[in-house]
Amino acid sequence: CKTCGRPFKRTDRQNRYWHAEPFLKLAEGWGCSVDDAKLIAMGTFWGWKVVQGKELPVKAHTSDMTVKEGTVFLDWLIPFAAEQGIEILLPDEWKDAA
Repeated sequence: CKTCGRPFKRTDRQNRYWHAEPFLKLAEGWGCSVDDAKLIAMGTFWGWKVVQGKELPVKAHTSDMTVKEGTVFLDWLIPFAAEQGIEILLPDEWKDAA
């Protein structure tokens, strides 16, 4: 909020795009669920922490990111997917294709 100076969380638009394009395509390419692909990508980028003996992403939910963090994450995610042989549309390309 403006009065407390906290950064805004990721936008709904960012969230819709991530789940419909990069996370979905990573899941299809890796043969796993969208939720698993999201956790793998988030952990690979943000790092991992151990909770009760299990490794979990430091940021496990897109709602844990600010708009700026989400932009930085996406700037990393598209080339990361390309390294995996998975082509991801940019947000504007995805919007035009939808």
